[in-house]
Amino acid sequence: MSDPAGKVFFPQQALDRILDQGRGRLEGDRLILTDERYPAYLLQPAHRVRRVSGGGDDPYRLAGKILSEEQVREVGGSLYMGSLVVGETAYEIESGFLGAPASAPTGPADERWADDILRMLD
Repeated sequence: MSDPAGKVFFPQQALDRILDQGRGRLEGDRLILTDERYPAYLLQPAHRVRRVSGGGDDPYRLAGKILSEEQVREVGGSLYMGSLVVGETAYEIESGFLGAPASAPTGPADERWADDILRMLD
């Protein structure tokens, strides 16, 4: 999932695949993809909120959002065994990293690069 600022959510399993297949490497908190058409990314831990556990109401309107660790604290949430708990509501989450472009792509400009990266994550 990407946004207009070029940020991309990298689920942990997808990031592991990218690294295992040699399509990228980590240098500290920076992900450098081997295809130079794509930017490097500064990574920060984040969680994609999937849905309310058990399909109940979403009083905090968090389903579908990606939250950084700081944002989890700001909403008064706590992480527990693959879930985010806010008040009395438990959410199913997917943990990973939010990547913000740390550099401009060095190859030919192509505004579809974020979509290409998302396909790489499938």
